[in-house]
Amino acid sequence: MSKRRLVLRCAVVSALVMSAVAVGGSASAAPPANDDIGGAVVITEPLPFASTQSTLEATTSADETAWQGFCGSPAFEHAVWFTATPTQDELVAVDVSASDYGAGVLILTGTPGSLSPLNCQQSRVAGPVTAGETYFVVVFGDGTTPATSGNLVLNVVTTTTVNVSLVSVTEPLTFNLALQGATCTPGTFAVASADANGTAVTPLSVTEDPTNANNASMVLPSDSPPGFLTVEASCSDGTQTIRTEPSFTPWGALAVTKVVEGTPPAGAAFTVRVACVGIPGTSAVDLQYPSTGGTRYVYVQFFSVDCNITEPGSGAATSVAIDADHIVIDAPVSFTATVTNTFAAPSVTVRPAFTG
Repeated sequence: MSKRRLVLRCAVVSALVMSAVAVGGSASAAPPANDDIGGAVVITEPLPFASTQSTLEATTSADETAWQGFCGSPAFEHAVWFTATPTQDELVAVDVSASDYGAGVLILTGTPGSLSPLNCQQSRVAGPVTAGETYFVVVFGDGTTPATSGNLVLNVVTTTTVNVSLVSVTEPLTFNLALQGATCTPGTFAVASADANGTAVTPLSVTEDPTNANNASMVLPSDSPPGFLTVEASCSDGTQTIRTEPSFTPWGALAVTKVVEGTPPAGAAFTVRVACVGIPGTSAVDLQYPSTGGTRYVYVQFFSVDCNITEPGSGAATSVAIDADHIVIDAPVSFTATVTNTFAAPSVTVRPAFTG
């Protein structure tokens, strides 16, 4: 073979190899079509909707990473976009928990260039949607696993939720539960689980509303740790048992402890008044204590509650000390105050002995 033919053959082979590499490199480096909002995949109705794709080549723009602060996630990478405009009001869950990497879900409303965040959670987001409103769903690698991209599995389904709200200012510690997204059969409402700050708590009672099977009241132990209460409820719709999405509510507590020093008069009772600004419908709460003292509670769901503590009924104590008499409940935690009533020992008269 001539040197000229060998050189030519090498050049051809080299060109073919370079061409193959270029083609292969171009294919592997191409981001998915829904890499940005302009290519958002439409979530079609009726639900359920499912989608599977690779996010290995998805990119993340500066506009997308700006949402990381809202989400509070360790990372915000390899984001892909979906969009939906529901035709009816309903409760919807977007779930990516079957993906092979840690993924977060960000829900936005508005238009490109003018978006507002609604919710952002790890793996699953649930909530109400409004007919005719356009929503954008951003799925991203959230940094909860070493990989921030991989095989994305997205499912969108209708679901049920339970609204949890504190209804008691004092004991018993009572929450109202309102199940949405289903029609419950009377007598079937139940609490599937309840936890306070991640610790399971057993309700003292769950009482279904006799006029509305979708509502119930739940009483918890008075000393349940305040913070974030998470509840899952269930009921039957006549054909199946329905379990709601976990729902939570923040709440705070003021524990007022009565300490009795000395011996109070027989039948003595005590009244501590907690006058607060910021509790809707309530200006003052009177806490009643027996002669042995004890602890009573004031509960709040709205924060920046400003409370002053006095004792209009001291049981005729010799002295009263309040620590602290002014408290601002500004977080979903436990606040404490102590009211100490001191009773002087009764005087003893010693009579002289007669020796006669």
